[in-house]
Amino acid sequence: MSGARRDGVLVAKARAARLRAWAPYSGFRVGAAVRAGRRTFTGANVENASYGLTICAERAAVVAAVLAGARDLGAVAVASDTVPPTPPLRRLPADPRRVRGARAARHPLRRAGLPGRDHAGGAPPAGLPVPPAGAEAGMRVLRGLEGTSSLRGCAVAIGNFDGVHLGHRRLLETARARAATHRTPSVALTFDPHPARVLRPRMAPPTLTPLPRKLELLEEAGIDVAVVLPFDMPYAATSAVDFVKRDLCARLGASDVVVGWDFTAGHERARVDALREMLLACGIGLSVIQPVSADGLTVSSTKVREFLLEGNVEAAAVLLGRPHDVEAVVERGAGRGRAIGFATANLRPEGLLPALGVYAARVRLGVGLRPDGVAHGEGARTSDAVCNLGVKPTVEEAGPVGLEAHLFHHDGSDLYGERIRVEFVGRIRAERRFPSLEALRTQIAADVVAARELLARASGANAETAPNSEGLRPRVS
Repeated sequence: MSGARRDGVLVAKARAARLRAWAPYSGFRVGAAVRAGRRTFTGANVENASYGLTICAERAAVVAAVLAGARDLGAVAVASDTVPPTPPLRRLPADPRRVRGARAARHPLRRAGLPGRDHAGGAPPAGLPVPPAGAEAGMRVLRGLEGTSSLRGCAVAIGNFDGVHLGHRRLLETARARAATHRTPSVALTFDPHPARVLRPRMAPPTLTPLPRKLELLEEAGIDVAVVLPFDMPYAATSAVDFVKRDLCARLGASDVVVGWDFTAGHERARVDALREMLLACGIGLSVIQPVSADGLTVSSTKVREFLLEGNVEAAAVLLGRPHDVEAVVERGAGRGRAIGFATANLRPEGLLPALGVYAARVRLGVGLRPDGVAHGEGARTSDAVCNLGVKPTVEEAGPVGLEAHLFHHDGSDLYGERIRVEFVGRIRAERRFPSLEALRTQIAADVVAARELLARASGANAETAPNSEGLRPRVS
């Protein structure tokens, strides 16, 4: 028996055992044919159906769905996109009483006809409650793994997701696809703080996206539930086996796990090959996402940080799939900008800042935080801007690093205390000292012209490479 077939048998048998405990929650249709592949078999015995689930080791694509022992649950539903040509399956009649019993064990929402793969969208089926007008489900945020029983059968993407770049989005898309197959929630499991800040605080990389912004980006990616797992030294001592059996299997009840190719688990830093064996023993499928490239560059949070520290915000935006941004509350400054004709909003931003210099930017005014800690830009006003990031050497000696934004379309109203988001679109020049305030004023006027031109070019380029429905641009491979 090949390795892939053997893995399929192990997963199938483990899932068959778990279905007894998961019957009220499972998104699987036990005893009913799952129309997901070219062939569908109902009522087959365990021996004939044991290879119905196959996991491709590198692509980790689960190509078949459900297996339950005929003697235990009365029916088997096996569906496969790539059913092996041999050995031939022998169709056996299903026991009608066992089939009816298995159907009765479905979750009540499943029995009510919850929209799924057979529902094309639009109006909900008759008998289901209709959400009130204007209601939005949004993404749920859970702190820790308590109270996750409703997520059983979920597909979970695991990672730090710092920056939520294009590689992370590939993980999230895969988790959504796996969840859609089983009609269960898609989950993003992340850690706070970043594990490196706990294990190696002096060597920890700067954070690209603070947690509220990260949660907002996960929600924009279409994830149903974000689980934020507190990371400390006691949790760092968790073994990979405990992480799989206790957290992923027992608490979260995952059906599929999606990780990146370089993912490691537990204090022993178990790689994906070892992780696959642990998950197989629990009946959990594993998808390993290979490196994603954009414009010939491998996408990674490390590379994004390198570009930002060089001031190359355009290249960072290619890997992120969006401009890098920071948020802060507008503070009261010395008023020098207004005195020379260029009023600015003064900020002390959170998150990683690019190299010091002058940048063309877009500013969102009125960014808020939801009660669950998710940042949001609903109703925010947008303005083009030119920003100076630096220590203001012309007017101060050895001052702290700050960000000043001159907004082109602002009406002049007071912004003090308002939370704003600055998106870095392009770098204009490095920061430097000027001999006088008049020379500084002349240079700022030239920077405004350069920023307008750069933002106009960026708008045209964005229109030509607009993201698709999944948020990825065509140039990504």
